[in-house]
Amino acid sequence: MVAFRNMETNEIVYSPVCRRRNRQYARKKARQRDEFLKALDNKVLNYPAGNNPNYRMTYALFMTLTFDKKRYTRGELWGSLSSTEIEGSNLKTGALNNLCANLQDIFGNLCKIIVKEAQEDSYPAPHIIILLKKPVLVKLHKGK
Repeated sequence: MVAFRNMETNEIVYSPVCRRRNRQYARKKARQRDEFLKALDNKVLNYPAGNNPNYRMTYALFMTLTFDKKRYTRGELWGSLSSTEIEGSNLKTGALNNLCANLQDIFGNLCKIIVKEAQEDSYPAPHIIILLKKPVLVKLHKGK
């Protein structure tokens, strides 16, 4: 993590650091990618569940996480996405790890890809794609 300080407001924003040239990390990510692609290979990701078109059985879940902007600052939220403690900070970390552990408790072993990106206002909006070993029933939801 890198910390940026706004010199006018004194707000500190934490940002993940790119892990280029870290071979161990690259090998780990390549194994995760290969496991994910293998899980996708020749699998029907979803199919109808009965006669109601609003219900389907699926092996894949896609989530975009959003946060309460009135309750947390950008810095607190970006810091919470880190899996390790941030030196010199008292920010809570590990939010994604905790979420994934809870999902694993619910669904069992899962294969996941997490992408951390920002909204237009620079607040985090991470995306998670999860592939499950057993299909789950989902209901189509339109709108807000």
